[in-house]
Amino acid sequence: MKQLASKKVVDLTKETDSAAKKTQKASDKLGKESGDAFDKAYMSMMVKDHEKDVKEFEEASKNADDADLKAWAGKTLPTLQHHLEMAKDIDGKLKK
Repeated sequence: MKQLASKKVVDLTKETDSAAKKTQKASDKLGKESGDAFDKAYMSMMVKDHEKDVKEFEEASKNADDADLKAWAGKTLPTLQHHLEMAKDIDGKLKK
C-alpha cells in the first residue's frame, strides 16, 4: 500500500495516526486480559477487523475510481479472505 500511495502522491500520515489510536485502544483492552480470556478477545478482534477489511476491499475492488487502487484491492482481497477464514476457524475452536 505504501508503494501505491507513494506513486499516487497520497499522504498516509493521517490514516496511520488514526490506525495507531485504534491499535492502542485495542492493546489497552487486551492488556487487561490473560490466558484463555486474552486468546478469545484477541481472536474476536481479529475476526471483526478482517470482516471490516474484506468488506472495504470488496467495495474498492469493484467501485474504486482509481484503476490502480481497484486492481490492488482486487489482488489483495483473496489474501484477506483467507486470513478471515483462518481467524474464524481459530475463534470457533476457542469458543468450544
